[in-house]
Amino acid sequence: MRADTIIYVHGAGASAHSFTWLSSQLPASGRMLAYEVNDDPEEVVQRLNTEIASIGKPVSLVGHSLGGLIVMGADHTFVDRVVTLAAPLGGLKMANFLRWLSSAPLYDTLRPSSSFLRRLHANPVTRPVLSIVATSGLPHIPVPNDGVLTVSTQTALSGPTYVSLPVNHFEVLLNLEAANLIKGFLFDA
Repeated sequence: MRADTIIYVHGAGASAHSFTWLSSQLPASGRMLAYEVNDDPEEVVQRLNTEIASIGKPVSLVGHSLGGLIVMGADHTFVDRVVTLAAPLGGLKMANFLRWLSSAPLYDTLRPSSSFLRRLHANPVTRPVLSIVATSGLPHIPVPNDGVLTVSTQTALSGPTYVSLPVNHFEVLLNLEAANLIKGFLFDA
């Protein structure tokens, strides 16, 4: 067994309850890092770094959607392994428009050219990363998607091991195959 503590980070507009079922499938204690949708993702990353340092031993990180970006942006010095689930690793083109409608830091961070994403893509992945890509989306969107994100944004970062599952953006948190992939990656490798 590797790290015996997992820190879970939920997606935008969600809560720690997002991981209730998934965390029950894994043989390790877990902590939830909660934040509000209007919190600056850069500040959430700093809170995550503080949480990691307070544990005093290696941890594993699991993040869904925006939480996936947050765990990828964390300082990985004391991180054993990272899992992202349906994460916008390449950002969202729509965020360029949305930031004109709202001053929420979320939209600035999600822009494909944001400083957050430029840093993420400039730094090599130094820890094992499993990125679960959700692929069962809306049929009227002309590109493969999970109903919220395109598959291309979920696979935009060099370095992670990508595994696609035919589930939507939210079902990935309730999928037995995803749970087994995570369990194998975090504990059996």
